[in-house]
Amino acid sequence: MAGLVLSFHAKLEHGCIIVRDMHGDDDISDWDPSLVNWHKSGSSIIFGVMPGSEGWVDCEVWNALPADILPALLFAEEVPSPAGWLVVHDPNDNVQMRFRARRSPVKISAYVDDRNFASKVQLVIDGTIS
Repeated sequence: MAGLVLSFHAKLEHGCIIVRDMHGDDDISDWDPSLVNWHKSGSSIIFGVMPGSEGWVDCEVWNALPADILPALLFAEEVPSPAGWLVVHDPNDNVQMRFRARRSPVKISAYVDDRNFASKVQLVIDGTIS
């Protein structure tokens, strides 16, 4: 599939995914998922998905819009990427994947199948180096 950078299929214990600059250590602990389904702090974005106790989550990272885009835009934000690498992971780092990005602000858009209980996620990264 042209434009697909990486993908994973996993049970995510805490029901959230983090995307951040590889060296980002921003504090995202003040996120309250009962109030809002995503949160940004510096170069880190955390967002809610289906918890592992409920089932599996499919996550894809794209460097262009996929042909079959998921129906709901969860967020579209820019993050700094001084390292030129981004990481997608869960809080326990059971899943952790890195990919190259520009060393400048990178736009990240998250499309999901369900805004509150996503089992499918497409992260579209404007600035991903293929």
